[in-house]
Amino acid sequence: GSLQGAWPPLTYLASAGAQKIFGRSLLAEAVLTTGAVAVAAGLTMAAGANLTGVAALGAAAALISVAPSVKLYGYARPLLFSLLLLLVFRYADRPSVRRLVPVSVALSLAFLLRHDYAAYLGIAVVAGIGALHRYEPALAVKRVLWCAGLSILLLLPTVLIVHNLVGIGAYLETARTVMR
Repeated sequence: GSLQGAWPPLTYLASAGAQKIFGRSLLAEAVLTTGAVAVAAGLTMAAGANLTGVAALGAAAALISVAPSVKLYGYARPLLFSLLLLLVFRYADRPSVRRLVPVSVALSLAFLLRHDYAAYLGIAVVAGIGALHRYEPALAVKRVLWCAGLSILLLLPTVLIVHNLVGIGAYLETARTVMR
Protein backbone atom coordinates (compact mmCIF):
# COMPACT_ATOMS: atom_id res chain seq x y z
CA GLY A 1 0.00 0.00 0.00
CA SER A 2 0.91 3.62 -0.32
CA LEU A 3 0.07 6.59 1.84
CA GLN A 4 1.25 9.13 -0.72
CA GLY A 5 -1.43 11.72 -1.34
CA ALA A 6 -3.37 10.76 1.78
CA TRP A 7 -0.98 11.63 4.55
CA PRO A 8 -0.71 13.35 7.02
CA PRO A 9 -4.28 12.41 7.82
CA LEU A 10 -5.65 15.50 9.56
CA THR A 11 -5.19 17.53 6.39
CA TYR A 12 -7.81 15.38 4.69
CA LEU A 13 -9.95 14.64 7.72
CA ALA A 14 -10.53 18.35 8.40
CA SER A 15 -11.95 18.85 4.90
CA ALA A 16 -13.95 15.63 5.12
CA GLY A 17 -15.36 16.69 8.48
CA ALA A 18 -16.38 20.08 7.11
CA GLN A 19 -18.09 18.36 4.18
CA LYS A 20 -19.89 16.02 6.56
CA ILE A 21 -21.29 19.03 8.42
CA PHE A 22 -21.90 21.49 5.57
CA GLY A 23 -22.39 19.14 2.63
CA ARG A 24 -20.20 18.20 -0.29
CA SER A 25 -19.67 21.65 -1.72
CA LEU A 26 -17.17 24.45 -1.76
CA LEU A 27 -19.09 26.04 1.11
CA ALA A 28 -17.69 23.41 3.45
CA GLU A 29 -14.10 24.25 2.52
CA ALA A 30 -14.86 27.98 2.71
CA VAL A 31 -16.27 27.64 6.22
CA LEU A 32 -13.32 25.50 7.30
CA THR A 33 -10.63 27.80 5.94
CA THR A 34 -12.15 31.17 6.83
CA GLY A 35 -13.21 29.86 10.23
CA ALA A 36 -9.69 28.62 10.93
CA VAL A 37 -8.17 31.96 9.96
CA ALA A 38 -10.72 33.77 12.14
CA VAL A 39 -9.90 31.53 15.11
CA ALA A 40 -6.18 32.11 14.44
CA ALA A 41 -6.77 35.87 14.55
CA GLY A 42 -8.61 35.53 17.84
CA LEU A 43 -5.86 33.37 19.35
CA THR A 44 -3.18 35.82 18.19
CA MET A 45 -5.12 38.74 19.61
CA ALA A 46 -5.44 36.94 22.94
CA ALA A 47 -1.74 36.11 23.00
CA GLY A 48 -0.72 39.64 22.01
CA ALA A 49 -3.04 41.25 24.56
CA ASN A 50 -1.81 38.82 27.22
CA LEU A 51 1.82 39.56 26.43
CA THR A 52 1.51 43.36 26.22
CA GLY A 53 -1.49 44.05 28.43
CA VAL A 54 -2.92 46.21 25.63
CA ALA A 55 -5.87 44.89 23.61
CA ALA A 56 -5.14 47.21 20.68
CA LEU A 57 -1.66 45.73 20.32
CA GLY A 58 -3.19 42.27 20.39
CA ALA A 59 -5.57 43.32 17.61
CA ALA A 60 -2.67 44.71 15.58
CA ALA A 61 -0.77 41.45 16.02
CA ALA A 62 -3.85 39.55 14.86
CA LEU A 63 -4.14 41.64 11.70
CA ILE A 64 -0.46 41.26 10.91
CA SER A 65 -0.57 37.51 11.49
CA VAL A 66 -3.57 36.75 9.27
CA ALA A 67 -2.82 39.20 6.46
CA PRO A 68 -0.44 36.73 4.77
CA SER A 69 -3.21 34.09 4.97
CA VAL A 70 -5.16 35.43 2.01
CA LYS A 71 -4.48 32.09 0.34
CA LEU A 72 -6.99 30.18 2.39
CA TYR A 73 -5.58 26.75 1.60
CA GLY A 74 -2.81 27.68 4.04
CA TYR A 75 -5.23 28.05 6.96
CA ALA A 76 -3.33 25.55 9.11
CA ARG A 77 -0.25 27.76 9.47
CA PRO A 78 -1.82 30.73 11.23
CA LEU A 79 -4.11 28.47 13.25
CA LEU A 80 -1.36 26.17 14.54
CA PHE A 81 1.23 28.87 15.07
CA SER A 82 -1.14 31.16 16.98
CA LEU A 83 -2.45 28.24 19.05
CA LEU A 84 1.06 27.15 20.06
CA LEU A 85 2.07 30.74 20.79
CA LEU A 86 -0.88 31.18 23.14
CA LEU A 87 -0.29 27.80 24.82
CA VAL A 88 3.41 28.53 25.37
CA PHE A 89 2.50 31.94 26.83
CA ARG A 90 0.05 30.18 29.17
CA TYR A 91 2.81 27.79 30.20
CA ALA A 92 5.19 30.72 30.80
CA ASP A 93 2.58 32.44 33.01
CA ARG A 94 2.48 29.46 35.37
CA PRO A 95 4.98 26.76 34.38
CA SER A 96 3.73 23.29 35.21
CA VAL A 97 3.57 19.86 33.64
CA ARG A 98 -0.20 20.29 33.50
CA ARG A 99 0.21 23.35 31.27
CA LEU A 100 2.48 21.38 28.96
CA VAL A 101 -0.26 18.86 28.15
CA PRO A 102 -2.10 21.20 25.72
CA VAL A 103 1.26 22.13 24.17
CA SER A 104 1.98 18.44 23.51
CA VAL A 105 -1.52 17.88 22.10
CA ALA A 106 -1.14 20.88 19.79
CA LEU A 107 2.27 19.66 18.61
CA SER A 108 0.75 16.27 17.84
CA LEU A 109 -2.08 17.90 15.89
CA ALA A 110 0.49 19.96 14.00
CA PHE A 111 2.31 16.76 13.05
CA LEU A 112 -0.92 15.24 11.80
CA LEU A 113 -1.61 18.33 9.67
CA ARG A 114 1.88 19.12 8.39
CA HIS A 115 5.07 17.42 9.53
CA ASP A 116 7.18 20.49 8.81
CA TYR A 117 4.95 22.69 10.97
CA ALA A 118 5.43 20.27 13.85
CA ALA A 119 9.19 20.58 13.42
CA TYR A 120 9.12 24.40 13.36
CA LEU A 121 6.74 24.59 16.29
CA GLY A 122 8.68 21.98 18.23
CA ILE A 123 11.82 24.09 17.88
CA ALA A 124 9.88 27.13 19.09
CA VAL A 125 8.55 25.21 22.10
CA VAL A 126 12.07 24.04 23.00
CA ALA A 127 13.32 27.63 22.68
CA GLY A 128 10.46 28.95 24.81
CA ILE A 129 10.92 26.37 27.55
CA GLY A 130 14.69 26.86 27.42
CA ALA A 131 14.39 30.64 27.72
CA LEU A 132 11.87 30.40 30.54
CA HIS A 133 13.99 27.98 32.55
CA ARG A 134 17.38 29.40 31.53
CA TYR A 135 18.55 29.52 35.16
CA GLU A 136 17.40 25.93 35.75
CA PRO A 137 18.75 24.00 32.76
CA ALA A 138 17.98 20.60 34.29
CA LEU A 139 14.32 21.58 34.68
CA ALA A 140 14.27 22.91 31.12
CA VAL A 141 15.58 19.60 29.78
CA LYS A 142 13.14 17.63 31.93
CA ARG A 143 10.16 19.71 30.70
CA VAL A 144 11.25 19.51 27.05
CA LEU A 145 11.63 15.74 27.31
CA TRP A 146 8.26 15.44 29.04
CA CYS A 147 6.55 17.51 26.34
CA ALA A 148 8.25 15.57 23.54
CA GLY A 149 7.51 12.25 25.20
CA LEU A 150 3.80 13.01 25.54
CA SER A 151 3.65 14.19 21.92
CA ILE A 152 5.27 10.96 20.75
CA LEU A 153 2.94 8.91 22.91
CA LEU A 154 -0.06 10.70 21.39
CA LEU A 155 1.29 9.96 17.91
CA LEU A 156 2.03 6.31 18.61
CA PRO A 157 -1.25 5.02 17.07
CA THR A 158 -0.47 6.93 13.87
CA VAL A 159 3.08 5.60 13.78
CA LEU A 160 1.77 2.05 14.21
CA ILE A 161 -0.74 2.53 11.38
CA VAL A 162 2.00 3.79 9.06
CA HIS A 163 4.25 0.92 10.11
CA ASN A 164 1.55 -1.67 9.40
CA LEU A 165 0.46 -0.15 6.08
CA VAL A 166 3.73 0.74 4.38
CA GLY A 167 6.56 0.57 6.89
CA ILE A 168 8.32 3.50 8.51
CA GLY A 169 11.32 3.31 6.17
CA ALA A 170 9.17 3.39 3.03
CA TYR A 171 7.13 6.26 4.44
CA LEU A 172 10.23 8.30 5.24
CA GLU A 173 11.66 7.59 1.79
CA THR A 174 8.43 8.76 0.14
CA ALA A 175 8.39 11.87 2.30
CA ARG A 176 12.02 12.60 1.41
CA THR A 177 11.27 12.19 -2.28
CA VAL A 178 8.20 14.44 -2.11
CA MET A 179 10.18 17.18 -0.34
CA ARG A 180 12.75 17.48 -3.10
